Amino acid sequence: MEDITKLLCASSLFILFYSMVAKYVKNRYHIPDPLVTMLFGIAVGHHGLNILNTHYVYSKVIVLNFSRIVLCLQTMAIALKVDQTHLRRNLTSLFNLIITAGILKCFLTFLCIFAFTYFGGATSWALAAALTPTDPILSSSIVSGRFAKKNVDEHLRMLLVAESGVNDGIGIVLLNISVLLNKSISLGNIRAVLIDFLLDTFLLKIVISILVGSILGSVTRFCSKKCYQHQLLNSDILMIHSFALAFLNLAAMTILDGSELIAIFFAGLFLNKGAWYTNEQSNTKISDVIENSFFMALFVFLGSRIDFSRFNTRMFLVIFLVILIRLITVLVLYRPLIPAIKTPVEAAFIGFFGPIGVGAVYYSLLYDIKFDALTVDYAMCSVFVSVVLHGLAVPGYCLIRNMQKIRNETHAHIQTDEIGI
Repeated sequence: MEDITKLLCASSLFILFYSMVAKYVKNRYHIPDPLVTMLFGIAVGHHGLNILNTHYVYSKVIVLNFSRIVLCLQTMAIALKVDQTHLRRNLTSLFNLIITAGILKCFLTFLCIFAFTYFGGATSWALAAALTPTDPILSSSIVSGRFAKKNVDEHLRMLLVAESGVNDGIGIVLLNISVLLNKSISLGNIRAVLIDFLLDTFLLKIVISILVGSILGSVTRFCSKKCYQHQLLNSDILMIHSFALAFLNLAAMTILDGSELIAIFFAGLFLNKGAWYTNEQSNTKISDVIENSFFMALFVFLGSRIDFSRFNTRMFLVIFLVILIRLITVLVLYRPLIPAIKTPVEAAFIGFFGPIGVGAVYYSLLYDIKFDALTVDYAMCSVFVSVVLHGLAVPGYCLIRNMQKIRNETHAHIQTDEIGI
């Protein structure tokens, strides 16, 4: 309980004071919130002031449950923000970006992990599955900044947001393949295990999850719309429905052993069908504030739990190779399979700014608990590298561009002076 109190105190103080300068930091220096939040967590953690120093095992329980809640809220937020016309128009591109590119990224990442680490085949695949999805929290922070709105086409931002909303749910499907490998090794009956895998993964975690989410979203929209038309509720109360619907899907999928993230995404899509829900809300900013407060508190805690003594050179090598694989995969596939991406520059943007984040930690912890593995250290390292790399990419680009601009202006002045002489 003392650790929870310290987390509440540290995250509240950070949110309170950082929010006073957050707009200036983002607009002036293009530094995203997750980077600043994680660095603050490192500063108050056991590598810094040692104020927030939770027990290693106990902290895993907090991270597992906290990250699950934050991912659910962020997935619902993305589902409500997605332009459904754009989604239908680019369905083929999204399918190939999530499924085809996702499977290829997972396989190449698996080969990389298996070749450079001590993990066995099943555990290597589990870690690869955890590192494959694009993180919705980091993606939102990247595409919502002033720099992205000014320099990145809207269709690319929408594509990245939609992909990050869906593919965290696909991560559980890829993770279940490692469960299949472990079961087939222990039981020896591959046919029975494969049937169980197909029923559990494709039927329950995909089909049933989509159906449950779609039904709950449709029923909620129908009832809310009728009550709103008869003035039984106002637009202020509508904000609560998205949160309640997210947690209802979370509870339902926990009972059914389905994928809560897939269910929540489709629930959000059907709740906002025709953009009715977002158009009628008067306090959309309040919901954004609540979601941001949750993710900031989580990143403060993640930062405090980063243990640099567990990182090594090989680990960083693997993570950089994984990020390179994500970039190359989209560059190779975009021309034949992803028509929404028009140029190599756009493909490079989607491939590079598909960051690894909270989902990697969540899925690695799920696997570690089930099979007593230790993949979470690689996941934590990947989150640290991804947050720093993607967080500094735009500021670094702006710095180089400004230096180039100053150099060109200086060169032009020198030439003008020489002509004058």
